[in-house]
Amino acid sequence: MQQVRRMVRRWWWLGVLSGILVVGGTVATSVALAGNEPAAATPSTTATAAPSVVPSLPSFAPIVERLAPSVVSINVVQRVSLGEGGMIPFFFGAPFGNHRGLGRGGEPPEMESRGAGSGVIIDAQGYILTNAHVVKDATEITVQLGDGASLPAETVGLDEPTDLALLRVHADHALPAATFGDSDALLVGDWVLAIGNPFGLEHTVTTGIVSAKERRSGSPDEPYGNFIQTDASINPGNSGGPLFDLSGRVVGINTAINAAGQGIGFAIPSNMAKSVVAQLEEHGRVERSWIGVTIQTVTPELAQSFGLTGAARGALVAAIQDGSPATEAGLRVGDIILRFGEEEIGDAAELPWLASTAGIGNSVRLQVFRDGTKRDVTVRLARMPEDHNARAVSPEATGEAESGGLGIRVEDVPAALRERIGEGEGGALVVEVDPTGAGADHGLQQGDVIEEIDGHHVADAADLAQQLRDKVKTDVVRLLVRGEEGARYVGVRLR
Repeated sequence: MQQVRRMVRRWWWLGVLSGILVVGGTVATSVALAGNEPAAATPSTTATAAPSVVPSLPSFAPIVERLAPSVVSINVVQRVSLGEGGMIPFFFGAPFGNHRGLGRGGEPPEMESRGAGSGVIIDAQGYILTNAHVVKDATEITVQLGDGASLPAETVGLDEPTDLALLRVHADHALPAATFGDSDALLVGDWVLAIGNPFGLEHTVTTGIVSAKERRSGSPDEPYGNFIQTDASINPGNSGGPLFDLSGRVVGINTAINAAGQGIGFAIPSNMAKSVVAQLEEHGRVERSWIGVTIQTVTPELAQSFGLTGAARGALVAAIQDGSPATEAGLRVGDIILRFGEEEIGDAAELPWLASTAGIGNSVRLQVFRDGTKRDVTVRLARMPEDHNARAVSPEATGEAESGGLGIRVEDVPAALRERIGEGEGGALVVEVDPTGAGADHGLQQGDVIEEIDGHHVADAADLAQQLRDKVKTDVVRLLVRGEEGARYVGVRLR
């Protein structure tokens, strides 16, 4: 009986083992078959995953073929005087003298200087847009079209504040013209394409992306700086050439490069160019509206000193011109302009362009911050005087003094200096600045006159010291400072 039981157990274990082998073989076969047969889902999975790994890049060839004929080369001739301090004395020194009597009628001789740039045809009737600095003071301008034809050009109008110039050539046929796009719609990261003539290499095409918008250099020569920054390669000779978007529309006019960096270029936004071109075509010049204020950036220290909460913003009125729209509207020195019409002023540099393009004779409601409260002021804009540069002053000077933590030494203002800078009675003259002090950090310098501290008049040097005695370290003081370039506010944290 036991022998029978042993045989049953043996056959039972053989059956279990056989079952395991059969199941394992079936699974292995299924896996093998699954690996060999073409799965229906595989192609769709691959198709959706591949683009994220290897994105297809755009080809600019169709755009270039269509747009290249609208880009032109601009060659200019200028007459350069070789008088005293000119080119020959610079290179050869005294033996050549100052060239008196060598020219006609005793005038210094002149030589021809040649330059080149780029431009873009914006109207089939021959209107061409370029940079003002390309054609300024030119005695001869020649435009070379895409088909190789050269035509003389005349200057319709030129606007140095925006560095734009409008030329015209007369051809016997309609010219291929480009169209303007909306530069405000550009996004950082969008593809852009530049076509120009760098170093005389005609119709050079470069591409890149929009690296940043609303770039400002802070230079007094660029009162309306609002550049598109791009890494599309821009070199000397590209000036005045177009910056295109992928739809083939002009979104900028290339105008500057950063010689200290590589892959950094700047272009004037097309929306700015459009408004300038319309006036150049109609008047030959740009007529701008005007408020009549000198403004500066609101630093965090100035914001705190005025009691403006939140992020530092707005345009601080540092001076007001007599008889200007600002005077008639009741604006005051020390007002912070927070809004111009419907536009909020985040940075002071935004205000000059808004004010200059709002329209002569139009009335605009300003929101200003004064004495701790916001209020509305309506100003009726006038025509900007031709000798006036509507520009924001950068807060290069924003400082303190050694008397009470400013790091400066002051004296009473001499009568002769007061007369020269047009300063009224009182004030404290900065005669020495500690280079490691708070005043130096904020731009105070010898020759500045401190007229006010925290809104209180400064009678003389002793009065300034007296008012500072009540202050403690880390206090923020607001100074109204006057120099030869005018008045400015300076916010300083004492040490």
